[in-house]
Formats: sequence, C-alpha cells, structure tokens
Amino acid sequence: MPKPSPNFVLILADDLGWAELGCYGNRFNETPHLDRLAERGVRFTDAYAATPVCSPTRAALMTGQYPARVGITDYLRPEDERFLSPDYHTLAEALRSAGYATGLIGKWHLTGDYKLKRGEPSLHGFDEVICSETRYIGPGSYFAPYQFMPEVNAPKGEYLTDRLNREAVEFIRRHKDQPFFLYLSHYSVHTVLAAKQGMIDHFAAKPGASKDKNNPVLAAMLAGIDEGVGSITSTLDQLGIADRTVLIFASDNGGERRVTSNAPLRGGKSQLYEGGIRVPLIVYRPGSHRSGETCAVPVATPDLHPTLTELAGVKNGPNEVVDGESIVGLLDHERDLQRDSLYWHYPLDRPHFLGGMSAGAVRQGDFKLIEFFDTGKVELYNLKADLGEQENLADRMPEKATGLRNRLARWRASVGAQVPASAPATAPGSPQRRERASGRRPDAAPKPNLFSPPSSADSKAPDGSAATSGSFSATIPASMFDDRGTLLMWFKPDKLLRGAGPTMNLLQSDGLNAELRCGASSVTLDIRSGLAMTGTPEAGESRPYIYQTLLTHLKADRWYLAAWTWNTADADRNEFFLDGVRQENAPPFNYPGQFRPADRDLVMTIGGAGLTVSAVSLYDRPIGNEAIRAHCRAAGHKPYADEGVRFIRTRFIPTDVEWEQPIYSTSFEDPSTLKDWRLEGGRSMSIVDGNLVLESDRESTRSESAANHLVCWLNHEIPADFLLEFSVRPENRNRGLNIVFFSARGCNGENIFEPPIKPRDGTFSQYHSGDLDSYHISYWSGGRGTSNLRKNRGFHLTAIGKDLVTPAPQGAFEVVRIYKRDGKIRLTINNVLSLSYDDDGKTHGPVHTHTGWIGLRQMAHTHRCEYGHVKIYPLRSPSP
Repeated sequence: MPKPSPNFVLILADDLGWAELGCYGNRFNETPHLDRLAERGVRFTDAYAATPVCSPTRAALMTGQYPARVGITDYLRPEDERFLSPDYHTLAEALRSAGYATGLIGKWHLTGDYKLKRGEPSLHGFDEVICSETRYIGPGSYFAPYQFMPEVNAPKGEYLTDRLNREAVEFIRRHKDQPFFLYLSHYSVHTVLAAKQGMIDHFAAKPGASKDKNNPVLAAMLAGIDEGVGSITSTLDQLGIADRTVLIFASDNGGERRVTSNAPLRGGKSQLYEGGIRVPLIVYRPGSHRSGETCAVPVATPDLHPTLTELAGVKNGPNEVVDGESIVGLLDHERDLQRDSLYWHYPLDRPHFLGGMSAGAVRQGDFKLIEFFDTGKVELYNLKADLGEQENLADRMPEKATGLRNRLARWRASVGAQVPASAPATAPGSPQRRERASGRRPDAAPKPNLFSPPSSADSKAPDGSAATSGSFSATIPASMFDDRGTLLMWFKPDKLLRGAGPTMNLLQSDGLNAELRCGASSVTLDIRSGLAMTGTPEAGESRPYIYQTLLTHLKADRWYLAAWTWNTADADRNEFFLDGVRQENAPPFNYPGQFRPADRDLVMTIGGAGLTVSAVSLYDRPIGNEAIRAHCRAAGHKPYADEGVRFIRTRFIPTDVEWEQPIYSTSFEDPSTLKDWRLEGGRSMSIVDGNLVLESDRESTRSESAANHLVCWLNHEIPADFLLEFSVRPENRNRGLNIVFFSARGCNGENIFEPPIKPRDGTFSQYHSGDLDSYHISYWSGGRGTSNLRKNRGFHLTAIGKDLVTPAPQGAFEVVRIYKRDGKIRLTINNVLSLSYDDDGKTHGPVHTHTGWIGLRQMAHTHRCEYGHVKIYPLRSPSP
C-alpha cells in the first residue's frame, strides 16, 4: 500500500520573541507542551522571520517568496491598497490540489482593504476559514465579543486563544480520515496584552515578574498557546494519527520591547537586529533521525512552503517562483542547504512607531550586515562572537562590509525590490513588470500645484524655480487643501539664525502658519494650524500644533528645502523634512491633528523680512522623504547637517585619544573603588555584581527633593580636554533622566568641594542656580527623546541631540562617551553620534579651558541605575 500523505499542523504565534520559550532558555514563562515538542522534534536556533513585522512574513509563508518580490514589505493598514493577490499559487492551494483539506483558524492579515475583500484567505486555497478577522485587527480584542470579527458567535467573556485552540481540535477531528493542512494562526501575544486573570495572577506571584521583562500578562497569553499545543498533540494521539502528522511552531517576528525583553538579542519588533527577526522554530516530523536535537543552520519563513510541499510530494508549477529552500534534508541529516545567504528588505517611508528604521540586511555565514536606507549607514556584526550585535565591525572590516553590501544590492535588483517606499502588492511575473494586484500599473509620480512669486522675482532657488527676497501671496483653492498632502518650498535666511533673534515667517494663512522662532539658543520650526485642521490645542493656545522641531542653527545665505506632510488616515504621523532628512517632533508638540477640507479658499503669504523664499509646491498626497531627497539631488543641493546632529545618526570615533594611558579607569570589580566617588543626595551608592549601583528613594515624588535626585562625583580633578567613557544600564529606560556634569568648578574657579562653595545634598536648584559652573549633558531622557547640552549657572540650553539610550534593548549596557577638546563637545552612544556642539565662547560665558570635576547625575524617577565601568582618557596635543 502506498504510504499515506502526512498531515500538517502549522502553529504561528504573533510577536513572540526568540527567548520566550522554556526550550530556548526562558525560566519565567511556562511552556511544557512546546518544550516536549522540541524534545521530540528539531529546535532551530537560527531561524528567522522574513521581516520584523507581521504581514510580509505571512505573505512569505504562503508564497515561499521573499516579501520584496511579493511587494508586501510592511504591515497592512485597514484600508491598504496592497493585498496578497489571488494570482499567487499559495501553500494552501498547492496542498489542496493534492487532496488535502485546508483550514485557516485565526489571523490572516493579508486582505488589505477589508471593504473590498480582494485578498481574503478563502481566495487562497483555504476550504475552511474560522475565527479570522473581517475588520482591522488594530490593538487586539481577546475577549468576546470580538471587535474585528463581529460575526463570530461567542459567549461574552470567551477568551480568544481558548476558542482558537478548540476550533483547531475540532478541525482535526473532522478531517482525521484524510490528509489535512491546518494553519493555526494565533493573535497572541500581540499587544494590547490581555489574558485570563487567574493565569495573570499565577505569573505575577512568581519571583522576578515585571512589566518589561518576565511580563505576567504575556506569560499568561503564551501559556494559553502552549495549552493548545497540548490539546492538539493529545488529540492526535487519541485519534491514532500522530505518527503521520508533522507539527511546526514558529513566530511571525520578534518580541515587542514595550512588553518584553529579547535579551540577549538586540532590538525587537520592527527592527532588523536579531531581536526583531530571529524567532523560535520547532519542527516535529514522525520518524526523524534528529529527535531532540538542535540545528544551527540559518533558515527563514519562506523555507516552510517548499518544506511542506516536498513532504507532501507536491511539485511546483513551471512558472512558479519559490525563494525558500526545503529544510527536509536538515531534519534527517541527509543534505545541507544550497544557499549561503539570507536577505531582508524592510523599506519605510517613516520610522516604525516601535523604532524600526528603513533598512535591508543580509546574513552570510556568521556575518550579518544591516544597511540603513535613510542615512546610507551600514553595520556589520559577527553573530558567532557577538550575538547581541554590540560591536559594529564595518570600519574594521571594510572589505567584508562592502562585499555584503554589494551582495545585498544585487539581490534587491534580482527580486525587483523597491527602495525606500513599500512596493504595492504584485501578481507573479517578471520583477521588472511591477503591477498592482488589481492589474493596474502604479500611479504616476504625483505632480505639484505650483504657487510662484510674481514676475518681479529677483533670484532663483537651487532647482531653478523663481524666488524673491520679499514676500508674496497666493490663493489656494479650498478643493486643494484636503485631508492629505505635502507642502514643499525653498528658503534662505539672510543671516545666521542662532540664539536670540526675530521670528521669521515662512508661511502665513488662516489654514497653516509656519514660523522660524529664534530662541535663547536654538531655532524652532513651529507649524500651527487654523481652520483647515481639527485637534485639541495646547492649554492657552487657540490652534493646535502640527509640528515643532528644534534646530541648533540655520546658516546665512544657504538654501534649505522644507517639506511637511499630513495624512488624516495616519494622523499621528505628521512629518517635517529638511533637505529630505526627517526631523523629529519636539515633545510635547506632537498633536495628532487631522486636516479636513477647507470650507473656503485660503490666502497664503509666503516669506517675509530676513528670508528669500521660492515657489510653494502643493501635492495632493504625502510624497515621502526619498522623493524629497531626489528633489535635492536633482538640484545639486547638499543636505543640511545640523551641528546638533539631532536627526542624522553618524559614527564618531576620535583619533586623538591616548587610549593606552587612561587618567582614571575602574570596572567596579573591587569594592574599594567606592572611595573614589562622592555621593550627594539619593538613597545609596553600592557595588553589586561588579557594577556601581546608584539608587534614589522610590517613595519620594517631589521633583526638588534631595532624596529623589543624586550626583555621584569622581573625586579626581580632570584636565580641560579629555574623553570620558562609561557603560550604563537604567532599570527602566522609559522612566528617568540621567546627566553628566563635566568641567565643573565654582563660578569663580573654586574647588567644588571646598569653601566658599556650599555643601550640596542633591537638591536640583543647587546645581542649576547655585554656585557652580559646568557643562551639563543629559544623555538619557526616558521618553523625552532628546539629549540636551546646558552650560553654567542658569542652566542655559546650548545644543539638542538625540536620546539613543531609551530605544536601545532593555537590559543591555550602553557605552556613553563624552569628548571635549576646547569648545568641541561630542556625545556618542555605542559610537553613534548623539549630540555635537562647538562652543564659540560668545554665549553664556567663555569656553571652559580649565581643569574640573565630573559627576554622574540621576534625576527624579530614575530610581536605580547600574554603571559597568568608568574610564577617562587624555587627548594628544594637537600637531603644531
């Protein structure tokens, strides 16, 4: 008799990180059934999702193709024009054609616009579609009634994971006498987290429970998935079909760092670091020779399609493209994979709200390269030696980095990948013929409506458009000021915009105002709304902000290309670009105001005193930063580089440091090193597990209280020019504020620990309004988003940078460096430039060229922070 075809049960978890299962080393979560499955099957240690978000990975699972070839490279929104075209011959269709009963239970997320129903699972080979969303999933709905599938009958309060598990068991019972393919696609553990209270209480009572690591709610949700695995395996045994059923467990992307830790991996969902794409994968195949073994061969989501079709004896069609490679040979030690590289393509028009950037990646052997599309930066890691991706080898191994970058570029060309915007969903065919799934070609590039200065214009902008040093007016028809769009213009200041100065008007109308405000030490681009917006204004404001961003300075007689975009359907993503570089909204001015069509024509005044301005281009849609950057390139325009380096992340490794001759160095392994440090305020200073630990009084909430603030001074006097390096790990990256004082002395040059300088106890005002002068840099701001450099008594803000500590992986140490030579000050986090400033000594006092003291400051609500080492290096004397 011919051997019966194997059954397939494919279980996919949502947003489940690599390190969450017991069999992957987790000691808090409880997954006994999955752990037993790993003992009977093969556990892959280097398995990858096709992307760091859900929809593209699911498209790769169904098609066996890289998401870049399919054209779905980001998660699908509720009215998305992209969808998985029925023209694809999916895994379900291939198995159904071979006589399999096919069923989807749970999440699909490939439909696109739910009203149009063009990519529904029933169009892709599934005979039964059970408890799958018919409305946008959004933040989840784990208890009945289910908001995203209201047609599902369920008793109030039913838990969704339990329902999906029961439906899976019933599907298996219904089809026990024929080969079946069951795709059980859980919505758990996607946020917003929700689980049965009894299970939450169970995990909350365990030692080590917290909200961002060992999360009791996530653990309870995962336990529900694990219980379902137990029910399925038990049912297969009862029915006598376990010996011909293949079980696969995987996840669609890495864990979300707001609710868990992916340690030891870096990053998480939405990022191409390992924490975003490395996932658990367990494959149980009856009769395999590798039961209970692990496999370290890199595999990925597209490989599951050819694996199942090979096991089922199904051949691919002659014109069917499959990028994945069957891993059947790995399950039996019979053959190795033929490929030597894996690829990722994750292009974004704007950063993901969880922190992911537009990027691509390639892994070849132990080496992995990430290329960031917005900046052109590359990062190279040896994953065998550096699983946490902490040491970027790109500068030390330039040939390796260049080779992998070229390989990645060739692969993108081979699959027709689009950079940087997400490509539309496509039907199979030549990668050069990029059609929408509907058969329409992509829309033509948008063309702007131009509002130009009068014929008396006296100059030209870099792109050749007319410009004027005066102001001019334009009437914008109400029909053009719609709920989405882009406004683009060139402007040139007549003088350096830095420090106190006039407010300059780029645009003024009753629909939109844009002003350059010259404050005490920076320029603020302030965009407010009028009648064409809805939203809640700031207290005391008559109109809400669309955008406010801080710039260190704007140079005189230099052109800048300003562009801001809006989209009511994605209202919290109002964006501003300067020379094609996305700027960040300065808190708290990030209102998600929504445009609505103006009810009358808008008269706009463009330009004013102190500025030369060009024509204004108004587009009927957001055009994206790549189109804006292309506009700059076509005009031969060099992009703006703010001294604050708030928005352009670059590397900075100084070359004038005496690395072999530190002035001071400690790793805190020896408790006697505490004698080098002096604590003012706070609760305690101690050494724990080889780290310096500074703690505040957790019960205190008064922002000025001594117990809630502390400064830990190094007793050694430090030269005027130096490089300070220390490693830091806040207990909670989303709450707190850490600062470094350096070049600190009394206002008249005194020793800060001797009379007439008054003793201090950590009270904030003693440091910003007392008798000390210093530089004062906040390198971590726990949610504010910026790093700020302040100077001297009076707390004068002199430069703004980017907080790079908050978005880093929870639980990891970050290496902070502060470089000072004369007035040149640079702050880096893991060698990435966070803030840069050149003090000219003309504002808020002269440049500090004297020796001084260094202090580590923790502000209110930091509570607890660890410091792994502190090193201070001298700088070489400059060449004559």
